[in-house]
Amino acid sequence: MKAKTKTDAEGLVDRVDNERAAFIREYFHAEWPDRSVYHAMINTASGDETVIQAIMRILEQTRFEGLSSHRAA
Repeated sequence: MKAKTKTDAEGLVDRVDNERAAFIREYFHAEWPDRSVYHAMINTASGDETVIQAIMRILEQTRFEGLSSHRAA
């Protein structure tokens, strides 16, 4: 669906947000958007290569943090 006016676009955004929130509540018993339940949010519209690089950086950081906390123990 493509919005033709600013009001239509705002209504569409609100509807999609409400649908997403309902889906998350129904299947995951969580509130959306509750960013604390996610390790990362990636805009996949940025392209495959950008997404891959972002995931790799997250994995590297997670691996480094895991090693650092493991050594401290």
